[in-house]
Amino acid sequence: MNIRLSDRLSYKQARNTVILAFLLGTILSIAQVWIDYINEKRSIDSQVRAIIDITHNPASRIAYNIDSELAQELVLGLLESPIIISAEIVDNTQTTLAFARRERSDSRYRDLSDILFGSSREYREHLQVLHDPDEELGYLDLKVDTIAIGSAFLKRAGFTLMSGFVRSLTLSFILLVLFYIMLTKPLVKLIDSISRRDPEHDDDAIPCPYGHEADEIGVLVEATNQHITSIQGNLNRRLAAEDKLQKHLNQLESTIEQRTADLSRANRKLIASNELLDQARNDAESMANARSVFMANMSHEIRTPINGVLGMISLALEGNLPTQQRHQLETAYSSATILTQLLNDILDLAKFDSGKMTLEQIDFDLRNCIEQAARLLSDNAASKSLYLSIDIDPTLPERVVGDPVRVHQLTTNLLSNAIKFTEQGEVQLCVTYIDETQDGLTINIEVNDTGIGIDEDVLEDILKPFTQADTATTRKYGGTGLGLALCQKLTDAMKGSLEIESSPGHGSTFRATIPFAHSKALVAAPSFPERVNADAVLCLCQHGLIDTLEKHLAYWKIPHQSLSDPRGLQAHARQQQDTNYVLAIVESEENAKVVREFTPQISIIFAAPQRDLLAESELKTHGFDAQLILPLQRNELFHLLAGMMEYHVVHQPSDKTACESINASVDILLVEDNETNQKVAQAMLERLGHKVTLCSNGQHAIELCGAHRFDLVFMDCNMPLMDGYQATRQLRSLPSYQEIPIIALTANALSEDRQKCLDAGMNDYISKPFRKDELARSINRWGQQTFNTQPTL
Repeated sequence: MNIRLSDRLSYKQARNTVILAFLLGTILSIAQVWIDYINEKRSIDSQVRAIIDITHNPASRIAYNIDSELAQELVLGLLESPIIISAEIVDNTQTTLAFARRERSDSRYRDLSDILFGSSREYREHLQVLHDPDEELGYLDLKVDTIAIGSAFLKRAGFTLMSGFVRSLTLSFILLVLFYIMLTKPLVKLIDSISRRDPEHDDDAIPCPYGHEADEIGVLVEATNQHITSIQGNLNRRLAAEDKLQKHLNQLESTIEQRTADLSRANRKLIASNELLDQARNDAESMANARSVFMANMSHEIRTPINGVLGMISLALEGNLPTQQRHQLETAYSSATILTQLLNDILDLAKFDSGKMTLEQIDFDLRNCIEQAARLLSDNAASKSLYLSIDIDPTLPERVVGDPVRVHQLTTNLLSNAIKFTEQGEVQLCVTYIDETQDGLTINIEVNDTGIGIDEDVLEDILKPFTQADTATTRKYGGTGLGLALCQKLTDAMKGSLEIESSPGHGSTFRATIPFAHSKALVAAPSFPERVNADAVLCLCQHGLIDTLEKHLAYWKIPHQSLSDPRGLQAHARQQQDTNYVLAIVESEENAKVVREFTPQISIIFAAPQRDLLAESELKTHGFDAQLILPLQRNELFHLLAGMMEYHVVHQPSDKTACESINASVDILLVEDNETNQKVAQAMLERLGHKVTLCSNGQHAIELCGAHRFDLVFMDCNMPLMDGYQATRQLRSLPSYQEIPIIALTANALSEDRQKCLDAGMNDYISKPFRKDELARSINRWGQQTFNTQPTL
């Protein structure tokens, strides 16, 4: 065995021990030298002090007697001390009685000694006699050279450090020998024995070095012998196993050859199968594309006649009609609207399935969006004698950032579902916000009903498309089962959640929790100026409306009293004789009569659904001064109270004013190939006070625009000869039409259709069926590019 000395265990053990001992010895030597140094520094002062103490009395008597000869002898005697190099005695008149000095001795330790102890020290002792200690006789000056003490200290320190180093070297040599004898030598013998052993032919055990049978080396030898025995047995078993394995390998080779042939045949079949799968996938993609095209075409073909139906009905409803005919037209309009909603639901589900649903992130009025959704379904609830109420937190921010179309769609579907499955009682829409942070806020949209309820075991199933609780429900209430499935997908797309709580016979609660971002627009909520003697408002209504009114009136700090039973009005009037009620809100003519009996001069507001409202000429006849449409909208309530209570307030902007036309008449080109839609759009635009020119295709539109400059263009997309996209691109190439607003007016309703319109150069997009207020909002928004009149938004 050839192991370098530095790699041997004995050397490593000795080295580590010596290093440790050397470090400890060095530290102890340094500590000893440091203590000696401190003592020597102190000893200089002690020796000088001892000399001064001995010479004090003789020097004092010499100064007292002014004996110069004795003084000279004394200072010469002081120079006999090896540390004193200068002595001087001075009397009280500052006269030197004696002075003696000698040169500093030279030494090789001078520089280091001066650093440690200083080159010299000076001492002064004032002289007094014992019988008159207050009289100062003079002083004794001594100058001391530290070299004598410093050189002695340095010699001792060098000896101390050198002796410690020698001890460490001696110890390392002794330990090296001991470790070699006790550890390295027996290990070397053991390694030699193992190295010379042939593992395949030598069965003898490895001998243990003499004297080490019971220590760690003996245990190592014993364990090594056990492992060698085990390895030998395993080797024999392995050799036997290899013989068997060779036999199996020979058999396996023949089996592999057979299996390889089988796999080749299977591989050829798999390749053929993959080709069929690729063909099936291509067919599926083609079918999906065809389905998308079919959905787009179906949407266009259905929306085009629906636009005509809704448009003509809405135009007819604006005229003076008998009550029965108006009711019939309103029913037809509602049915067509439901058909449009169903078409939208089908298209939206198709968008979700294809992954093409995109959400807008725009600034909008969340309160108005939800109130409009509830107002849209108020007639459906009233037709079933259901009480529909809205309870929106008054502290809700005026504007948020999100997708208003999807919020409106979600609210409409939840309310529509609740109204459909509620036979009697009420449907309540509650909106609160539960968490507000710096980045945004979380809104709860909750719909409660007193309907038939849902079994717990089918709660998850009703969120699937085309699924209802059971077949009996489908037969009785109808419906496609798309609404709740779409609500689930909408809340997921908006990164929210949809929860359902229900029990059969006790109604249901649908709770949509949706996050919104904060709006950058600073829009203040409508508020009343504070008055010292504010007038009070009396609310005589059902509990649902009372709760909403109380929240708004309390938020506006308007004194109010709420009663749900007119029979308690007399007792309340006696208790509140000092209260000045100037306004009452009631829901029936009977309640109005009761209120008028106790407060004849009070103004009364009739709160009722839109279908139960009275003509303006009939209000006074029935005892009312004004009327309020239910379900309640906050801004309508605000403006009505402000007008009737003569509050002077700054009117807040609302989405309702967006339906009004701009003051100036706009010269509009309407490009539409469908004759019915031409009539509908032309009638709506002319009733808004604008001039309309018709044409039926894009080629004709180019010719008209070349001859005349229009203020705004409504452009259909699918037309013969030249479609709207090509016509828009050509119009944009004309210098006079590069800034003229061009608005798509089309039955294409998919998200990619909207983007296609914008890419073609159009400014905005309105899908069919459209309403007059949508046309008005679009004109208000884009018409200001032509006129200086600012839109009322």
